[in-house]
Amino acid sequence: MIPVYTPHLGMKLGKVALVPYAKPGSQELFAQVEERINRGDALLLANHGAVVPGRSVMEAFYNIEELEDSARVYWMLRNVPEAKRIKE
Repeated sequence: MIPVYTPHLGMKLGKVALVPYAKPGSQELFAQVEERINRGDALLLANHGAVVPGRSVMEAFYNIEELEDSARVYWMLRNVPEAKRIKE
């Protein structure tokens, strides 16, 4: 879901999978999360936010921070044709 432009996303978090929008708290949302839970190391829920793992609250905090930083880098580079992605 988020291209890897820096090594940190892959090293600290891994792949990010997208879960399409569904109404908050709905069975549809839970079903879509369950279907995609093994497709990535973190989930980005459309129009909701992110779900990231961590063995502790601090590790989860650092992982969400890395996801947010990587999303910001991607957003800034999205229209730069010469921006190089790191091979996964």
